Amino acid sequence: GTFLLADRLGGHAGLVGTTGPGGGWSRAFVSSSLVRMILFSGFSFGLLLAGFYLWLLLLSILAGPEPLHRLVARRARGCLVTDAQWVDVVRSWGGRGVILHESPGTIEPAPARPCREVPEILFVSVFARDEPAEEVLAAARLVPELRIRITGDRTKAPPVPVPDNVELVGLLDYDDYVEALRSADVVLALTTEPTSAMRAGFEAVWAEKVLVVSDWPLSKELFGSAVPVANTTEAI
Repeated sequence: GTFLLADRLGGHAGLVGTTGPGGGWSRAFVSSSLVRMILFSGFSFGLLLAGFYLWLLLLSILAGPEPLHRLVARRARGCLVTDAQWVDVVRSWGGRGVILHESPGTIEPAPARPCREVPEILFVSVFARDEPAEEVLAAARLVPELRIRITGDRTKAPPVPVPDNVELVGLLDYDDYVEALRSADVVLALTTEPTSAMRAGFEAVWAEKVLVVSDWPLSKELFGSAVPVANTTEAI
């Protein structure tokens, strides 16, 4: 989807996956001439490019990522963002913001069935900084009658005791993840980042699962039928 959009915008390749200011994500398309320079230039230019990259890295460490984003956005065909707020920010930089969310997935709806006697909740996580994992674990202690499964690298889990009704399932491959998603009664797709468009939310919709999202305006706009909650132990 990213490269199809790049083609429509007039670019032939992309500089993809740079972390935006505030922890958000943006992706910027660069012109094909720059990509050809990088791919086909000789060793000397490679050294020059490496030095320029190190300079940009040092700049982002000292001044934060925004100066780099401003530089790239002004020269890019488009900068992929998640909502209108970021479109305005990119425009203020002299760039063109393009809202793009998830392309349709291949996850089939789960067969309809009654909720289990002991409901199973799946919290889709990688234990990133913008996930309220500690609050979810604390909330699980308040509802021992529920079973909560949490994905993500166990070594990155919050350093707190795991309640008896919680299973840390670890990092799952795609097939196992889809099975866990389809098996759940409720899916939690929570984030502390206001402009994050949660992939897990889209996957829960495709699987036709009850979905709980953080009560940010963007999450409520994207998932109008989901249950919005604050990222607090009591609300979750």
